[in-house]
Amino acid sequence: MDTSNYQCCNCGKTFPTKKGKSIGGRKSLKSTAVINKVNKTLQDLIEEEFDIVLSPEQKRQRFLCSACSWAVVSMAKSSAAKREAMVRIKEHGELTYLAKKIRSPEQDMVTSQALPKKRKQLSMPEREVHKALNCIRQRKYTRGLSLLIKARTGFKKSVIAFAQRAVRMEMICLCRNQTSPFKGGKTVEEIGEFDWEKQFTELSKQCPILSSVLIGALTTEKSVHHFGLASKPCMSAKPVIGTLGSILAFQRKPKSMNYFQELNSVQMWLAGCQREMFNRLNHLGLCVGIKGTRSYLDRIRSSYDTEVFKWKTEICDYLLGLRSDSSVSGAYTIPYADSEATLSVDSFPSSAASSPQRPPARREYFQPQMQQPNEDLDVNLTKSTSEESMSLSDRSLPKGRCGFSLCFDNVNQRTTVRHQTRDAKNKMFNMVQGYAARDRVPTLHLSDDVPLPERIKAIPLENYLPSEMDEVDLRFELTTIVHRILCEYIPILKPLASAINWHIQHRYSDVSAAKSQLVPIGVLDKDESRVSDTIDILEEYHKYVPLKPNGQPFKLLLHADGLSVERGNNAQNARINGNTAWKQLKGLQMNIQEWHKRCLLLQDIFDEMYKGSSGREIGTLF
Repeated sequence: MDTSNYQCCNCGKTFPTKKGKSIGGRKSLKSTAVINKVNKTLQDLIEEEFDIVLSPEQKRQRFLCSACSWAVVSMAKSSAAKREAMVRIKEHGELTYLAKKIRSPEQDMVTSQALPKKRKQLSMPEREVHKALNCIRQRKYTRGLSLLIKARTGFKKSVIAFAQRAVRMEMICLCRNQTSPFKGGKTVEEIGEFDWEKQFTELSKQCPILSSVLIGALTTEKSVHHFGLASKPCMSAKPVIGTLGSILAFQRKPKSMNYFQELNSVQMWLAGCQREMFNRLNHLGLCVGIKGTRSYLDRIRSSYDTEVFKWKTEICDYLLGLRSDSSVSGAYTIPYADSEATLSVDSFPSSAASSPQRPPARREYFQPQMQQPNEDLDVNLTKSTSEESMSLSDRSLPKGRCGFSLCFDNVNQRTTVRHQTRDAKNKMFNMVQGYAARDRVPTLHLSDDVPLPERIKAIPLENYLPSEMDEVDLRFELTTIVHRILCEYIPILKPLASAINWHIQHRYSDVSAAKSQLVPIGVLDKDESRVSDTIDILEEYHKYVPLKPNGQPFKLLLHADGLSVERGNNAQNARINGNTAWKQLKGLQMNIQEWHKRCLLLQDIFDEMYKGSSGREIGTLF
C-alpha cells in the first residue's frame, strides 16, 4: 500500500484519516505561496533552496505537514529559517523522501550536468535598451542615445537636466569674460567695427552646446554646412544666432552684457522712437531703457570732437615750429621782390603730362622756382639729377599741413499736441547743428600777412601779362568745354562721349577726389535768431580755434548760409568792445556757402555786367 499520501515527505508524520481518506492537516507540493509579491509553489521553493530536482509523478503526489510547509516558506524568506530546516531534515536521517533526495548520490551527477539555460524573453522596451547598450559599446553614441531616449523616459529627463546644467555653466563663463564682444560700454570707434562674425565666434567658443542647439533649430540637414553664407534665397544664420546669444546674455547680466542692446538703442534714438517703444523692447531684451540710452549717449558723445582737437593741436605745433615740414620751401613761393631774376617760360620746370588727354605743349601747374646763382657746376648737376628723379606727385603737391574749417546751420523740430489748450500748444524747437571738415589741400605754409604796397609795386609787369603757355592752356580748356557741350546736346555725337575728357586735370585732382573727412561737433540748443544765442554759438565753436605763437587766434572759416553769416557778423560786432581778440571772437571768419553763395555771386555779376543802355551790344546780360 502506498503511504506517501498519508505521510509528510519531510518529517514522516502521518496525517489523520477516516475510512481510508485523509481528512486534513497537509499541504501539497503544488500549493502556492507568495514570496516577494511572486506566487511560487512549494516544489519550486524546495528546488531553489536545496538545489535538487523533484521527480514529477502525476499519479503519486507528495505532501508536507503544516509545520514543514511553514518551514519551507520561512526558509525562502530568511537564512536562519533555512538552517533550522536543514537541522530538522538531518534528524530524520534517510527515512523520508525529501531526505533521500538531498542525500542521494545521483543528485551530484544530476546537478553537475550543465543544464541549458532558457533565454529570457525580453519585452519591447528592454530590447531597445539592449540595442542601445550594444551601440554604445560599439561607439555608436548617437544611435545608442536616441534608442535610450525613446525607450526610457527617465533617461530623456536626465539628458535634458544635464543639458540645462551644462548650458547654465556655459552662460556663466560667457558673462565672466571681461573681453567678451557681448560686453557693453563700447566707444564710437568700436561701434563702427561691429561684426556678427565676432559675436558668433565668441558664442561658439564659450557656449558650444548652446550654439549647436541654435544652429540645429535654424538649419536643416542640407543647409547646416553653409548656414553662414548670405545668399538668396537663404540668408546667413549667424546674425540670428548672435542676436539670440546677446538677448540671453543680457537677461543674465543686463548692466554689463548689453552691447547689442545699446547699439539698438542708439539707432532707435537717432530714428526718433518714442519712450514707450524703449520700455516695451527693453522687456523683450532688444534694447536698454530710455535712461540707459541717455546715459550711454552721454558717454559716447564725451569724445565726439576728439579728432577736431587733434587737428587743432597739430596746427598749434606746426605754427610753434614743433612740427616742421622740410618740403615746404621756397619752391612754392613767388619771388616778387626778393630776387632780381626775371621770369620767363623757361623758368617753369618741364615734366611729363599728368593726363593722357593733355597736349604735350601744355605747361605744368607749378609755381616758378627762385633762380639760384651758379656757384658750382657739380652742385647744379646734382640738383638737376635729383629734380628729374622726383616724381610728379612730389613736385606738384606741397607737403604742408592741412587745416580745417567749421560749418553750421539751423535745425528745427516741431512738436504737436493732440488737443491744443491755453497751456499745451504746438512748439517749435530751434537748434544749431555743426561739423568740422578737414582741408584736402595743404594751405598752412601760405602767409596770411597783407602784402605792402611797396612789395606789390615791385612785382614785374611780365607776371600780369598772359604768356604763350597761358594761351595754350586756355585753348586746351576751351576745346574740352566745347567737346562736352557738343556731345551733350547733339544726339549724333553722344556715342563719342566715352572719348571725351570730362574732367580737366589739375595738380589737386587726386586729393580733391578723395572722400571728405567730416566730424560732427554736436547739436546746440540755441536759437540763432537771437543775438545772445548766436554769441553763445560762436563761443562754443571758438574752442576749436588754434593758437598762434604770439598768442593771437589762428582764424578758421565758419561756413553758413547768408542769414546765419549776417547774424554771426552781428554777434561779433556786439563783442567788439572785448579787450582781446579772443573776447571779440576774432578767431572765426564768417563765410557764405551753398545756395546763398551762388546767389551772391550771381548778384555781383549782374551788378557789374548788367547795363540797360547796352541792349544791342553782343556779350552783355541785357
